[in-house]
Amino acid sequence: MTKKIGLLLLIGLAFLACKDDEAVFDVPVPEDGLRFEAVNGGAIMHYTIPENSAICAICARYVNCWGEEVLVKASPYVDTLSLPGFHAPMKDVPVSVFVTDNNDVPSPAVQRTFSTLASAPYSFMDSVEVVSSWDGVRIQSSYTGEVEGIVDVYHVGISPTTQQTDTLFIKNFAIAEGRCVVMHDAPSFFR
Repeated sequence: MTKKIGLLLLIGLAFLACKDDEAVFDVPVPEDGLRFEAVNGGAIMHYTIPENSAICAICARYVNCWGEEVLVKASPYVDTLSLPGFHAPMKDVPVSVFVTDNNDVPSPAVQRTFSTLASAPYSFMDSVEVVSSWDGVRIQSSYTGEVEGIVDVYHVGISPTTQQTDTLFIKNFAIAEGRCVVMHDAPSFFR
């Protein structure tokens, strides 16, 4: 009889322990307190959350352009959260937004979507043009947007020693907004 009571007590404790694993932080994220702004390479989430000293972080979970799940967190004492991880512009990227308490227990998630703009390197490559000129090549771009990144320029040709396709580093320069023109003499030892 005592074994049965002990077994029932053990099962009851196990049931109570399982219920603790399913704890939910009961502070909802107000849907009207979320706004998304598309930026180069991702988005910025602007938020207003209720004043509650138990809120430890606001979190956003989404899938980036490589198919990886991303979880980003921010303090409840600021009002923006960066959502990076995109090269090409995208529309209607699903995101789950929730808050957590000091024990990392999440609130019910709010489902939203956001759009992104192309990253600076991606936008630059869409606007770049390589043109032959009298004494070499001219690399020109009409890029407008966030200034970020460095361009490496290589010459691809046939090596005179191996007779195989080879590359030769020529120059690098920082991406600049507006019209950008870089001139360079063509290497004479490649054909």
